[in-house]
Amino acid sequence: MAQAEVNSQFEQARAEVVRACELLVCPSVEALDRCTGLLEGAVTTLSAARSKIPELRGNSETMAEARRLQVAIGRARVLLNSASEFHMGWSRILSGIVAGYTAGGNPASMPQTTRISVRG
Repeated sequence: MAQAEVNSQFEQARAEVVRACELLVCPSVEALDRCTGLLEGAVTTLSAARSKIPELRGNSETMAEARRLQVAIGRARVLLNSASEFHMGWSRILSGIVAGYTAGGNPASMPQTTRISVRG
């Protein structure tokens, strides 16, 4: 019972991460907003499975599903990093246009608000 439940939860979490990855291919602000809900859903699903995972570590089916989930999460990480770099690049360009440049030739700082920050 626990194995089927955990495998299903891993599969559900992976499906949410894969949907987020599909949106991150074109990382508009709207796509990033939609990804937030999908990734939060994946975290919630994984949190529900967390207590049952230790007893299934040797199970090949569960480990295979966990590896598939890990690959999807890795892809999401790469896409999120790319989206961040893209938007930070445009922010630097905008800073230069709007706020000018420092004496050292770098774009001057503009007040910015952060919408989401994830570590780990």
